[in-house]
Amino acid sequence: MSRAPFTKAITQHIVSIRVNGQTIGYIQQWNASQRKDITRVFEINAATSGRAVELVPGNTTEDTIAVNRYDIYKKLMWKAFGFAATIVHLSDHLRPFDVKEIWKTPQGETYGTLYTGCWFADTGRDIGATGERVMMARGTLQVTDRIPLR
Repeated sequence: MSRAPFTKAITQHIVSIRVNGQTIGYIQQWNASQRKDITRVFEINAATSGRAVELVPGNTTEDTIAVNRYDIYKKLMWKAFGFAATIVHLSDHLRPFDVKEIWKTPQGETYGTLYTGCWFADTGRDIGATGERVMMARGTLQVTDRIPLR
């Protein structure tokens, strides 16, 4: 069993990504991000003319995960995320799924994030005549909600 090195900085050794209890594997990049709108509030006042007097946070407008994964013969990306290996069209994705991002520290603590109600928003493969010869599958997940795991 692989162990994380005892360092002050967090290393990638501690992260695993799972769907339906199964580790996805071969993930090369995992970029979870959120975005929300912020409204600048101004007032009619000669002393503050042209300057914002407050920032008001709005709703979260985007919650996504960009994933790049090496495809392997026995488990293409669709299958790794729990779908039939024959799915090749986004229209065939009919049910959302949940993803667990689990972090395990060298001290044995476990925490992470549960991403619920995920849908593939885009998928594809990068094929090129130069560079790495391993087939890279990529996709973007839209996330309904994220819940901390403790």
